[in-house]
Amino acid sequence: MLERGWDWTNHYGDCEELSDGSWECQTWWNDPEIEPGNHTMVLTVDNLDVGTNYSVSISANICENMAGCEYHDMEFEFNATAEEMSETFHMETTEYTCNVNIHVTLYEEMDGWNNHMGSDYFNYNGPCEQPPSPFTLTYDGVEWEEEWNYETFDECEEADGGFECWDDDQGEGWSNWHENCEELSDGSWECQTWYQNPSIEPGNHTMVLTIEDLEVGTNYSVEWYFDVCQNMMGCDGDSDVFEFNATAETMSETFHIETDNYTCHMSINVRLYEEMDGWNDQVGYDYFDFNGPCEQPPSPFTLTYDGVEWEEGTPEMLEFDHCEEDGPDLMCWQDEWDWEDDDGEPEHSMWLPSDHCEDMGTHWECEAPWTIMPEIEPGDHSMELTVEDLVVGTNYSLQIDLSIYGTDGGSWDNMEFEFNATAETMSETFQMETNSSTCNVNIWVDLYETSEGWDRVSGYSYNFQGPCEDYGGSDKRIPGVRRWQRRRRVGMVRVSRLLRPLLARRTLSLHVHGRRRRLPIMGERLRGAFGRRLRLL
Repeated sequence: MLERGWDWTNHYGDCEELSDGSWECQTWWNDPEIEPGNHTMVLTVDNLDVGTNYSVSISANICENMAGCEYHDMEFEFNATAEEMSETFHMETTEYTCNVNIHVTLYEEMDGWNNHMGSDYFNYNGPCEQPPSPFTLTYDGVEWEEEWNYETFDECEEADGGFECWDDDQGEGWSNWHENCEELSDGSWECQTWYQNPSIEPGNHTMVLTIEDLEVGTNYSVEWYFDVCQNMMGCDGDSDVFEFNATAETMSETFHIETDNYTCHMSINVRLYEEMDGWNDQVGYDYFDFNGPCEQPPSPFTLTYDGVEWEEGTPEMLEFDHCEEDGPDLMCWQDEWDWEDDDGEPEHSMWLPSDHCEDMGTHWECEAPWTIMPEIEPGDHSMELTVEDLVVGTNYSLQIDLSIYGTDGGSWDNMEFEFNATAETMSETFQMETNSSTCNVNIWVDLYETSEGWDRVSGYSYNFQGPCEDYGGSDKRIPGVRRWQRRRRVGMVRVSRLLRPLLARRTLSLHVHGRRRRLPIMGERLRGAFGRRLRLL
């Protein structure tokens, strides 16, 4: 019997034994592909009763990239003159078609009633190319464009709808896949590798949305909505619809959006609808993202524990043997992180902003993107949270989420304090117990104004590190990464320091047909590699 190490099996519905004794199984399938064109579709129905009246209902959905789906319903009635009969219909698809879904149902007509005889589905995949956007957005007179990064390679070959590229000194089997590349005059290749959103400064911005390729005399509507996300404050947005009759092939609409120093991200989504016979057909969609300064706003909160005010520590300093440019930032590692084959390609690395690192000649020193947490001793702690800048007479809700992680597990609690502000500064008190096995304490605070609905006023996080004794897990550690680390809120995202080294990786190595390929795996890089069709939230 083959030694497997553990009992592990896979179940498949259709398998066949081959001549060499191995087995071949159907594991998964794809819908067939359909090319652009006007297609003649023939639906054949068998096992009919001659002389019986039937009807066939056909529902076809054709979905296009950036344009939504169109729905077509057809019905055919017939008297069966044979046991097998066919009906013909036509369906048009384009290079922008992503999916076609056809649902058919057969009914037998008896005494004025329809009896359901059977149903089936037929699905197709289309080319799903990205159509040219009818929208152009300018902000304060500047046209919105992605800010692309470019890299050069010694060689590129067309592959999989893009290009496989490599450098002569990169090592056999290594290649990089990019969607858009062109050969330069010296024989090298330049590729778009990733992009970042344009930056937007604080202010009240004039946004002009221009729409092209309109049909004069046709009624249209544009639905737009936006979100402005602030550091520690969450997101706030608005939406609107404007309707118009096209008096020209190109028309524009103007609106205004305000951002500030605390804005981290702004996203604008627009959809164009054509109004026909009381229905709205989506004919265009696009989105425009911006990056803001993302400064941390002053916190209205002050936390004291056992009479001591919580203060954020200084950033931790890290040392690396090597750092190299990786886009706008640096990829850094230590020699011992190349533990597999000592080939100069480390199995672990960290991705850090360039302005956080300094070349010391023999090594690199970098400021970590986290700070050292204050320590908390075992005991029953009196916690007092003071809130400033309140509006007297206003109703508030103060929500506190408490998480305690230790070598013996974790515990979670949440508290809510509702009050009417009788002063500009007020306090709430609660208790918190820790012990010698406590490793991390995370306190998340959110303040809401509740006089008219729920409006988030501010949020903050407080973190402590405990003794973390009696750790029962593995003692194996990666140099430079502490066993228990803080979690800190950055905007609306909670990130563990233990995950940062993994998140720092910007490429994923895959073995494809005997060759290794590096594919980007992180946010902007993933979008840069696969174009704007893929949107990461």
